[in-house]
Amino acid sequence: MDQEFVYQQFEFQVKKNPEKMAIDYGVGTLSYNELNRHANGLSHLLRHLEVSKEQVVGVLLSEQVLQVIAIMSVFKSSGIYLPRDIGFSSHRMQQVFDQCAPTVLVADENYQYEAEN
Repeated sequence: MDQEFVYQQFEFQVKKNPEKMAIDYGVGTLSYNELNRHANGLSHLLRHLEVSKEQVVGVLLSEQVLQVIAIMSVFKSSGIYLPRDIGFSSHRMQQVFDQCAPTVLVADENYQYEAEN
């Protein structure tokens, strides 16, 4: 049995159902093709920032749709996804990020202060 990575299974769905809805995030939707296009864009940026196999990428995004895009992008760039656990205090998350030492941090303005410290 061949093993497939998550992003490869996703790519299969993009080819099979490009215009089908992949995400409904309340105020809008994204098709598989649109989601893939956004994920590819961020993935190219991550690779440009020299993210490669087994490098940690921290993700601090408040919107779930952006989180999905970031996760797929990290997988496509062969990086390791480090999420922000909403159950952790800021202090605990800082410890996790210090210990894991992400190569790149993908964040939005809601986490600007946290990402700078």
